Amino acid sequence: MAITTTSRVLRLQQAGAEVQGTRGGAVAATRKFYGTGNMTLAQPQFGVQDERGSFFPTYDVIQGLKAAGFTFNGDLRYEDAHWWGNAFMKSASTLSTLYSGGTGTAPNKLPYTWTFKPTANVDDLRSLTWEWGDVGASTRQFQMPYCVGNTFTVSANAATNQAVQLSTQWLGQDRIIMGSGFTTSATAGVADSTRTRQLAKTAKVFVDNAGGTIGTTQFSSAGSGQVVSWYYTVNNGFTPLYYAGNTAAFDDVERTFKTITATMVMRFNATGGSSEYTKWASGAERLVRFQCLGPALDTATYQAGSYATVNFDAMGYWNTLDIRETGSSITISLGLIAVYDSSNASDCQMIVINADNTLATA
Repeated sequence: MAITTTSRVLRLQQAGAEVQGTRGGAVAATRKFYGTGNMTLAQPQFGVQDERGSFFPTYDVIQGLKAAGFTFNGDLRYEDAHWWGNAFMKSASTLSTLYSGGTGTAPNKLPYTWTFKPTANVDDLRSLTWEWGDVGASTRQFQMPYCVGNTFTVSANAATNQAVQLSTQWLGQDRIIMGSGFTTSATAGVADSTRTRQLAKTAKVFVDNAGGTIGTTQFSSAGSGQVVSWYYTVNNGFTPLYYAGNTAAFDDVERTFKTITATMVMRFNATGGSSEYTKWASGAERLVRFQCLGPALDTATYQAGSYATVNFDAMGYWNTLDIRETGSSITISLGLIAVYDSSNASDCQMIVINADNTLATA
């Protein structure tokens, strides 16, 4: 007898952003995200062992606490970058306070410049409701409400035929079967839209001295070293909270310290030197920017010289050093630990330039 299956190639994921200040509810999806997702739910069964005059150890069980999560990996896309900024770096009840621009008329309109600079003493990150599963398979379509962004990593390897990569991990409240939600519920009909990526090799790295302007000095000198790859990671430290009298799912979340790490892998000739090795040895503060500079925005609308852009900035000190010899070259991997910088009033920031000023569009 033939077995009816649903191909994994029909899988998709889409999300809706919850209203700032009311984190925790389930909302309808408004945007599709292109990449690879995986939604998990663990709820252990605890066996109870009683003295029953039997060699059978367990006669009944109790269900434990639910632990749910979602991972989403793919290429970094300029049109989605401000969603990641809202979830992992900074959000606000009024989105317009996070961006500038959008003024003027075609063909001289200013693009939207989003600045996500974390708040020191307010947990203002926005949560998402993720939907994930197989189109046409009613028992394999799931919703995960109250998803908070725990880990966000962007990376680029110049030696690969890949776009700049994105990896995210989310702490979720529960995994709920939606039935045929992708086709019949209020979240159906989320439109496909154009997404723009960047070849990893064309992404740029800037390193400046403390007190300078971040993003001024591109790191591309043969004497100082050539960048082979880079990584930028945000960890928000969310943990679940469980209260008595409610369901097995968590009721709330709390945050511990946020950590930012930036890693730069360089290669230079054995007869040359490395300026950043010297800075590591002297304990000098560094201002690091990883820049993804994309195509020009619509020239019929936006002023000349407007490009889709995402900047990942970190201020701090080289904390780890790894040196290896590869043929006639030496490879150095430097890891930066972000430290609050008074000149920039933060230890990190993410800047996005695109043509979007909302989280409620496809």
